[in-house]
Amino acid sequence: MARPFFGWSGGILCLWKKWIVEVKYHFFGVGFMGFCVACVKIRFVFHFVNVYLPCNLAGKRKGGL
Repeated sequence: MARPFFGWSGGILCLWKKWIVEVKYHFFGVGFMGFCVACVKIRFVFHFVNVYLPCNLAGKRKGGL
């Protein structure tokens, strides 16, 4: 799953091995992206959320908009 860059940021990329985890669903919004995965062998469910904001202070105050 990937999110395109905006401004000076480089974007965000998440990788996983298909034979280890199975992606159930993903979600994203301004400043975050997440996904729900199940471990293939033990069928345990994990939720991951990546949060990112601009490097400059003004962008952080806007909440990444």
